[in-house]
Amino acid sequence: MKAGIAKCLEELVRKTYGDANGTASLVEAGQPAGRLCMTTAGIPDGEILALIGATAKVWKITGEAAMDAFGMYWSATYATSIYTLYYDQWTNARDFLRDVDHVHAAITSRVPNATPPHFTFDASDPKKLVIVYETKRGLVALMPGLVKGVDAYCKEKVRVSASGNTVTTTFLI
Repeated sequence: MKAGIAKCLEELVRKTYGDANGTASLVEAGQPAGRLCMTTAGIPDGEILALIGATAKVWKITGEAAMDAFGMYWSATYATSIYTLYYDQWTNARDFLRDVDHVHAAITSRVPNATPPHFTFDASDPKKLVIVYETKRGLVALMPGLVKGVDAYCKEKVRVSASGNTVTTTFLI
């Protein structure tokens, strides 16, 4: 993963629970308290997962809740300031989510050694969008929060469920 993911998670912790908890999460994950890194630098997936686990421990929540919080923050807040060009293209969550594979390809084409996930979709039901997450990295647990963040950004109400590598979004509006 790219260090931007870690930077986003650290920002979320610091904004939500204060600088001391941000530092505590880093230390709990075995990272230096004052770590600085370029957002395009590579960080092993294990370090990101350790940071999410440490955040859950510091916040006293489940790992799933920490992944949801991160995903929602990434999609609805953090990425909106970095990828404004892409966010400005969509007016609804369904179109946004269906285009995310192309966005990953465009963004990572300039990043050495990037291994973004690939998504396929079943959009046959206008009230649902089934997303199949394809990657060897096995980080599908992040998807529900990321989808919820997109929906929050688009101000839509949805129900998100995950099973295996499939995430189903049901649009309630």
